[in-house]
Amino acid sequence: MMDYTQLIDKLLRELNTRVGIVNIYDKDQQSMMSEILSEWNEFEAKEIIFEFLTNEDDEKSAEDEKYKNTGGSGYVKAGDYDKWKANPDADIDKFTKTPSGKYIPKEDETGGEEKEEKELGKSLKDKSYQDKVTKEKETKKKISKSKITSPNEDKKRITPLTPKGNPLPRNMENLFSGEAASVKNVYQYISDDDKQTFRDFEEDFRTLVSIEGDDERKLQAEKMVERYGLDSNKNSDEPNPKVYMRKVSPDARKILSGEGNKTSEELRDTIERALGNSLKGATKGGSNVKQEVTTTSKPDIGGENKEFIRTSEQDEGVRSIFSKEPYSYLDSSMHQLMGPVSENGNLVYPSSENSKAYLKHSIEQNKSLEKTIEKLKQLEESDNVKPSVRKALETHKENMNRILNEYDIPSKEASEAVGSSYAIMAETLNEESGVLAGAMMKNMAEMALYDTEIANGDEAYLPSAGTFPSGDKIRVDRDGNGVVEKIAAVSVKYGKSGKFKAYGFPGETGQYQKFHPNPEYRDRLHSRPGDNGYDLGVKDKIVDNPLAIKQIISESGFGDAIQDEDKLIEVIQSMKSKIQEIKKEIGYIQNSAEARKAGKPTAKKQMASQKKKIAEIEKELASEMANYIDGDKLSELVGKDNARLLLSRPQCMICGLTFGSTLTTSNGLDVIEHNHQEIADGKYITKTDTAESGQTKSLKNWALTWRAYDDRAGGLIAGANSERIDL
Repeated sequence: MMDYTQLIDKLLRELNTRVGIVNIYDKDQQSMMSEILSEWNEFEAKEIIFEFLTNEDDEKSAEDEKYKNTGGSGYVKAGDYDKWKANPDADIDKFTKTPSGKYIPKEDETGGEEKEEKELGKSLKDKSYQDKVTKEKETKKKISKSKITSPNEDKKRITPLTPKGNPLPRNMENLFSGEAASVKNVYQYISDDDKQTFRDFEEDFRTLVSIEGDDERKLQAEKMVERYGLDSNKNSDEPNPKVYMRKVSPDARKILSGEGNKTSEELRDTIERALGNSLKGATKGGSNVKQEVTTTSKPDIGGENKEFIRTSEQDEGVRSIFSKEPYSYLDSSMHQLMGPVSENGNLVYPSSENSKAYLKHSIEQNKSLEKTIEKLKQLEESDNVKPSVRKALETHKENMNRILNEYDIPSKEASEAVGSSYAIMAETLNEESGVLAGAMMKNMAEMALYDTEIANGDEAYLPSAGTFPSGDKIRVDRDGNGVVEKIAAVSVKYGKSGKFKAYGFPGETGQYQKFHPNPEYRDRLHSRPGDNGYDLGVKDKIVDNPLAIKQIISESGFGDAIQDEDKLIEVIQSMKSKIQEIKKEIGYIQNSAEARKAGKPTAKKQMASQKKKIAEIEKELASEMANYIDGDKLSELVGKDNARLLLSRPQCMICGLTFGSTLTTSNGLDVIEHNHQEIADGKYITKTDTAESGQTKSLKNWALTWRAYDDRAGGLIAGANSERIDL
C-alpha cells in the first residue's frame, strides 16, 4: 500500500510555482494538476486524487446559484447560459470567480489588473477563503490516507486478500462502480447482456480475492478465464496492459482496461498469480475484431492481379488527367487510376459518359464487401459479433445490385438511392456496434462518395497509388465544350471527436503542400522533425534565414499576433541549435544502413531516445517565446486550441507559420476538397468543404496536432473543418 502525503506536498509545491496562489477547486488548476501528475507518470495517484476532488460536496452559496461555469475559470449569469451555449461568442457578460468566491467581470480581469490584484489580496483574509483553505486541508488529509495497491517485491500488482463484503482498494472500486474512464466511456453504449456480464465479472473477481486457499483460488481463476474469455495484449512483465473480455460484443471488450493502465495491470497480475501462469494466450480466438474488419473493408477495385489499373505511360486518358497541374508535378509513380477497361486495353474514358460501366465495375470488383461479410460470419462464432452487423452489409450489397439493374444510370434518382443505401448501412452499423461502424466506415466512406457521384453522372476516378497525397478520389469538372476547368483531389474522412476537431485521421501538412502551385512551397515542411535538413520540421535553409522567416510570417495570416519578430526568430533558431547539439552528442546517423553498421538503431529511434531532453528545452523556450506573441490575438486568428499548440514549442510555431503561408498563397490549396462523413445523433451526414466557399484559406479552419518523435511521426498534422469558423 502507498501513502500519498509526500506526493501531495510535492504536487502542491509544483502547482504553486506554476500558478501562484493555489486553489485546488479551480478547474484550470485541476487541469494543471492532471498535467503535472501525468508528467510524473503518477497515473494511479491522479485517479485517486481526482476521485476526491470531483466528489467533494462543495455546497453552492446563494451567489454561486446566480452563475454557471463555461469551462475553466469562466462563468456567465445563469439566465444567459442557454444563450452562451448556443453561441459562445455572443455578446454576453462573462465573469471570473476569485478565490474568495466573488464573481468579477472578464473585462476587469484583463483590463483592470490593479483592481483584481487588490481583490485577490483582500480575498486571502476573507472568512470564505479561510474556510476554503480549511476544506483543502481536510481533502488533502483524506487523500493522504487513501490506499491503493502498489507493486510487491516481485513488482507485481496483486489485489490483497479481501473478505467478501469488504471494500477493495479504491482503484478497483472505481472500476466496478463505473468511475474509471474505461467503464465511463462505453457503459451507456453497450447492451444489457454485456452490462450483466460486467457485473458478473465483478462478483467473480470479489470472490477470487476473498479465497485463501491456493488450489481453490486457482479453480476460480480458471473458471473466470473460460467464462469471460480473458486475455491480455502484453506479457506478464510489461506494464499497463489491455485486459480483454472476449465473450462480450466488441464494444464492451476493453471495458476492464481501456487502453491499459495500472488498474488493468492489477487485474492481470492478480488473475495470473492465481492461475500460476500467463493470462496472455490463455483463451481461444483472441483476434482483434476491429483490426480484422478494418483490414477486410479496405476498398480495392484494381483487380486481384491489378488488371484494372492503368498508368499515364500506358493510357492516354490517364495521361490527360495527370498532365494537368497540380498533378503533373506529383511523382510519376502516383500517375495511375483504377476503373473498367475497354476492348482497346485502356480505361473506359471519361467516366461521366460511361457511368453505368463504372458503377457496375465498382459493385462487382470491390471485393471488400464480400470479404468483410465472410469475416463477420467467422467472428459471430469466435468473438460474439452480432449477426445484425453482417446483415447490414448484406442488405447494402443487395440494394446496390438492385439500383444497378432497376434505375436509370446516370440519374439524380440513382445517386440518391446509392447515398441512401450507404446511409442506412452506416446508421445500422452504428446502432449495432459503434466500434465496428467506425472501423469499417473509415474505409467505406470514399466508396460512398465515389459511387454516389458516379451514379449521378459526375466524372470521378480513384487513384491506385497507396501513397497518393491527401486525396482519396479525383473529380474532374469540364465546361460546356468538354474542356477541363478543374481537377480536384478529394480527401474523404469519417468520424470526428468534437465539433471543432478534425474529421477522421488528419493529414500531414508535408503532404498537403505538394499541391501548392509554386514549386518552392512544395518541400518546406517535413513529416519527421529531427531528420537532416529539417531539424524543426521546416527546411533548415528557411530557419537559418531571418528574411525567409519574416516573409513566411507576413504570409501566414496570423502575423498580427507577433509582437517582436526578431526575438521570435532568435527563439526558433535557438531551438534548432539545441536539436543539432543533441544530435551531435548522440552521434546521430540518418542513413539506416550506416546506422546499423555503427550499432545504432534507426534515425527515428535515435531521436525518440532524446524525447525527454527535447521536451525540457521546448518548455523553456516556449516560455520565452510567449513574451513575443499576443496570445489573445493569436487565439482570435487561429482558434484557442491551435494557439495553445503553436505556443507549446518553437517547432510548432515555425511549422504553423509555414503551413499558414502555404494556405494563404494557394487560395487555401484550392485543388483539394475535404469531404466529411459522420454519424451524428444516429444519422449519417456527409458534406464537403472547399476553398471556393472560403473554408480552407484560414489556418483557423484547420484543426492542428503535433506528432514528432515517435514511430509514426508526421510533424504538423492538420484537418480542415469549416465549423471552426464559429470558434
